[in-house]
Amino acid sequence: MPRSAAALRHLLDFLRRESVIPTERKVSAHPLTPVERCAQAYEQHLREARGLARATIINYVPFIRSFLKDRVGGGPVTLSHLCAGDIVGFVQHQARRLHPKRAKLLTSALRSFLRY
Repeated sequence: MPRSAAALRHLLDFLRRESVIPTERKVSAHPLTPVERCAQAYEQHLREARGLARATIINYVPFIRSFLKDRVGGGPVTLSHLCAGDIVGFVQHQARRLHPKRAKLLTSALRSFLRY
């Protein structure tokens, strides 16, 4: 039975990639916060429009989620209200606690998000 389940999973993955069947949607028991909706939309953009590797997406999205939570808390996400000081302040605060390579990844994620 395990081989059958694995084979079925591979078949479904293939059919989803070929757009024969719709992609799987995770159903949340809780309504999404504005930050989570924005982070998920950005994640979808990275995956579908930019075609980025799964590892890149896994690394970028938590930084963006953290940035948005820091800036808007639980309120609405209004990107037009962001200013350079918001971004610089967030990067400076985070860079103190991150390894330099992670800090560089943070800045790459933010640049990508701000272009989005």
